[in-house]
Amino acid sequence: MKLGTKYLLQGAVVATLLLSVVGGHAATPAPAWPTKWPSSVAENTRLQDELVKTDYTAEEKRNILTILNEESDEARAAWLKDPKRAPHEGFPGLDKYYGAKGYDEATSIPDRKDRILDILAKDNRVFGAYVISGHHQGTMWGWKGDGKPVEILAFFYRTFDPQGRTIENYFHTEELQLYVALGGKAEFPKDGIAAQIAEAPKPGAPTPPRTPPAPLPALTSWPPTPWPEGVISPKLKKWLAEAHWTEEEKQNLWKALHANTFVAGDYNTPQDFTVAPFCGITCTRRRGFDYLDYLSGIHGYNAARSVRDRFVETDDVIAKGSRVIRVFKGHGHQTGYFYGFPGDGHALEFIEIGTGNAGVGGRAEELQLFVAMGGKLQFPGKPPVP
Repeated sequence: MKLGTKYLLQGAVVATLLLSVVGGHAATPAPAWPTKWPSSVAENTRLQDELVKTDYTAEEKRNILTILNEESDEARAAWLKDPKRAPHEGFPGLDKYYGAKGYDEATSIPDRKDRILDILAKDNRVFGAYVISGHHQGTMWGWKGDGKPVEILAFFYRTFDPQGRTIENYFHTEELQLYVALGGKAEFPKDGIAAQIAEAPKPGAPTPPRTPPAPLPALTSWPPTPWPEGVISPKLKKWLAEAHWTEEEKQNLWKALHANTFVAGDYNTPQDFTVAPFCGITCTRRRGFDYLDYLSGIHGYNAARSVRDRFVETDDVIAKGSRVIRVFKGHGHQTGYFYGFPGDGHALEFIEIGTGNAGVGGRAEELQLFVAMGGKLQFPGKPPVP
């Protein structure tokens, strides 16, 4: 699919990275920020200013600089010459349903450039969002290159050891948008959409009262006892307990972790199916399922009906100063229509991610959600999957 003059190959989100802290803070002075920034961030003056003004430790600054340099045009060109380089890791859903790794680092987008939108570090961990741009020259999941420009929004989580060596590295993109932009079809049941619209209370009807979440309890100790109900993973608890948080960061984390609380609206709450205009990669107005809205023609998620038993679990979180970025997983059962797919009670889960002040809004792993709802994917020369 072509949007304007470009493919909108925007990536999502996102999987879980639950990591414990390895090693302590470096005792050496922090390296200076460069006078000439790497190409990966050279045009992003907002991020340059934020990096300079943030009180990063020597360890955190070293890890950020490692990534900025590795994502530069020069480093990428050298890396592509390495015959032992690792295969790509950023498209797990497309690879899974295609049945093989379908993206080649050297040939799919040979003029690829990576530009960092945002980066945040705490202790030995770093989160980042960036845009991949170039031209679709080589085959990608069965679609042959056509030379058209592409843009892909991607995310990474990375962990370093005390010596600055990478020990874990995760990449993710908004794969549903990439799939559609390459030529893939994402079809929604028209009869189901009509039924979903027909059965829902209409906007303007009286809104039933909704029980609000309980007030935020005071944070009296760290690590807290007990943890908020959405904090389940032992790895996450270990990371939260051992990281060197400031008091400001602890309070901000406490608020973010309690944001897991989900209160389903009254079953008869009116629903507005209006689709907001799609606004591209760097748009703070984006909500988690807005590309599904765009493809289906309706805002087809109803918090009171679609997954009424939804439980929200924090998969990962990172904080620095006033900023918090959280990855969370919603899971439950499809109890009602969800973009026209009927509620038959089957279990589903989906990942969402907040992106801080990177200017790219909230994101959801919409390819996996589309399949979980009941959607099918179609790759060239292959039967529909799953």
